Amino acid sequence: MDGDAAAGVVLAKPPAFARLARRGAQAARLLALVLLLAWAAGWVWTDATIWTQMLWWGGVPVLILAGVVLGLGAIAGWVAIPAEEHASSTKLQRWSRRVPILLLALACAGEGWHQFNGRALLASRQPNPADALLIVHWNYSGGGMKNPRAMADALVSTGQPDVILISMQNYHDQRDAIRKAMGEGPAVKIEMIKAGIFTVFSRVPIKSVRQFVVPMDEAVGAQSPGWFDRGINALIRASGIYPRDAENIAPGYITAVELATTPRLGRPTTIYFIDYPSSPLLHRARVAELVRRKINQITMPPLGESAVPMPDVVIGDFNTPRSSASLLRLLPGFWPASDHAGLGLLKTFPRPRCLLHIDNTLVSPTWYADEYGIIDPGISEHKAQRVRLWPKN
Repeated sequence: MDGDAAAGVVLAKPPAFARLARRGAQAARLLALVLLLAWAAGWVWTDATIWTQMLWWGGVPVLILAGVVLGLGAIAGWVAIPAEEHASSTKLQRWSRRVPILLLALACAGEGWHQFNGRALLASRQPNPADALLIVHWNYSGGGMKNPRAMADALVSTGQPDVILISMQNYHDQRDAIRKAMGEGPAVKIEMIKAGIFTVFSRVPIKSVRQFVVPMDEAVGAQSPGWFDRGINALIRASGIYPRDAENIAPGYITAVELATTPRLGRPTTIYFIDYPSSPLLHRARVAELVRRKINQITMPPLGESAVPMPDVVIGDFNTPRSSASLLRLLPGFWPASDHAGLGLLKTFPRPRCLLHIDNTLVSPTWYADEYGIIDPGISEHKAQRVRLWPKN
């Protein structure tokens, strides 16, 4: 073959399939970059806006989708395009293929650090004293159950709780099973106080239990299009979870529990038992703002009204994943117990294949926490959380 003919072979246009494959690979890299930017926006702003809230909650699916897209792009780029073209590509072209992969690897490492709660590895630990309080919280989203004793035994399986906070209906067999599992008998009295569907069981004397309703306003509601709301609820139903209503917004609740722990800890203990509205389409930052306002009202009431002490611990179903901005801004200075005293895949919802850690514990800066963990009672959409607490002074 002469030189002109050889040149004609080199300059000939590639087949139509190769051109299509090249464009597909470029489009895949671009789409993967967009998905990684969306993931990064969710991580940076968490639930500061309703849209970044969705990205924050769905960080793992976004990364999986980015990986699938990059994989398809790699197949298109390395199988359909001739090897000679890859070998002759410029340095800029090679890096354009590598950068999305490197960014995906970094994002996966960061997501893994978060999912396995790596922050707890860096936290300083304090030996817990024998008189520390062990608190268990569980949101039982259900009615009657076949074996209340098995549920109660699970709640005490990691140690005898001093306090159990539970959202449940008024079923006597369930309440009696919990009191028995906590060791009630002639020598041990388990106090129990109900406030609506919220029940407090305690081995230490209860000074008071006061419940406050936190009305929601229209700004909390979903600002997303109707098709998006319907799609989210379709996914919820498909996963076997009871669908959440974003239009008929339920209120939030604060149940302030004061315990007479002065003989044991040298001071009383105040627990805020929290319950947020459950729809994932509600803007959590706005919900937290309304809850914060209510806390200000009950701790600094008008003259003549009885004030509620500031909490030592805030625990409950926040319906908000840990490390969210709205959690950290609820009570400045309070810190998540799971970040300091928990390690591993701490997921509480939806049982049994939990994906999110939405039941949380926030601890006052004047208290220590240790032994944060998750308990599976064997029933309900939620798992329980447990934590050991004691004051610093």
